[in-house]
Amino acid sequence: AIFSAALKPRTRNRLYWIGAGAILGALCLLLWTPIARPTEITFLDVGHGDATFLHTWEGATVLIDAGDHNPFVDMGARVVAPFLWSSGVNHIDYAIVTHPDRDHIGGMFYIVEHMTVGEVWLPGVESDRELEQDFLDLCRRRGVPTRRVCRGEVLELEGASLEVLHPPKDWPASAGVNNASMVLRAWWEGTSVLLPGDIEFEGEAEVASADCEAQVLKVPHHGSQTSSSDRLIRAVHPRHAVVSTGGAFGREGVDAQVLQRYLERGTRLYRTDQLGGITLEIHN
Repeated sequence: AIFSAALKPRTRNRLYWIGAGAILGALCLLLWTPIARPTEITFLDVGHGDATFLHTWEGATVLIDAGDHNPFVDMGARVVAPFLWSSGVNHIDYAIVTHPDRDHIGGMFYIVEHMTVGEVWLPGVESDRELEQDFLDLCRRRGVPTRRVCRGEVLELEGASLEVLHPPKDWPASAGVNNASMVLRAWWEGTSVLLPGDIEFEGEAEVASADCEAQVLKVPHHGSQTSSSDRLIRAVHPRHAVVSTGGAFGREGVDAQVLQRYLERGTRLYRTDQLGGITLEIHN
């Protein structure tokens, strides 16, 4: 910030000082640049579920999943939308659904109904889940374009990029909805974050067979025993890992052996059930 003070001139030539002050003020306006908002990725506390928001320093907005919507609570209405509005965000450039499980897609209905969305991404492997079809119908009614994406596609944002690492085009639907989760790797300012949805051991083996290294890992499937194989952890080699979980209130509690695998490799763990929402910032 730049501060200026008005000093009473003691010379008789007041016009000189007034002119000099005007020139100085003009120079301040020309040379001053606002402090840029840092690129942030926030793992929201939506209990047992996922909701991740990427906001680049140039203003691009990406929402990846939006938590659950069940008879008791709509995390889109209760947590995700209020967080976005309090951050000054009324428009989402890209809303991404990693897979059509209720604790990932459920809250996205509220977001699409109450905010403007540029485009919706879904995994390339279609499912027979009724929720997915209902969501696609909502997008059509709201005029929001949808797109199926597979491994190899890259979303270039202002200030960041998103790579799709999974599923490949030929991934079998018989592997299950979780293993067909869209896996994304976000890059910005030398920082990489891997977002693997709910992939389980079969999907992890596919992801780990190629480059998937990242500094930060969103622990797959909320830390349950179905996921976080040694092979994936070795391949990603994360310094930090975030568990999005409802803890004791989740449908599947965080598995102690899973946590131990990360700790044995020196990965620092963060849990939304213990810390609430977790934000990673990178300043330019």
